[in-house]
Amino acid sequence: MVHPIAQAGQEALHQPRRDSLCPDGARRRRAEIAGEALAGLKGPWRTVLTMRYAEGSSLATIGALLGMSEHAVEGRLRRARAALKEQLQKTGSMENRS
Repeated sequence: MVHPIAQAGQEALHQPRRDSLCPDGARRRRAEIAGEALAGLKGPWRTVLTMRYAEGSSLATIGALLGMSEHAVEGRLRRARAALKEQLQKTGSMENRS
C-alpha cells in the first residue's frame, strides 16, 4: 500500500505542467522523459524520490511515514537516484554527468 502523501506526489508528477514552468518544447520533453524513467522504477524507490523531491519532505518525515530510520532513507534515496540515472542512460536521454 502506498502512503497517501507518496500517492499524491506520484499523481502530481503525471499532471501536465503549465507553460510558465516549461516554456519550451525541449524542456517539456526532458520532463516527460524524466517522468517516464521515474515511473519505471520500483515502487519503494519511486516513493522516496517523490516524497523527497516532488513534495520536499525531510528525511525525518519520510522515515517516520515509512517506518524507516533517516539512515535507511538516505540509503534508499542513494539507490533510487542511481537506478533513475541508469534508467535515463539506457534511453540515451542523459548526457554523461557525474
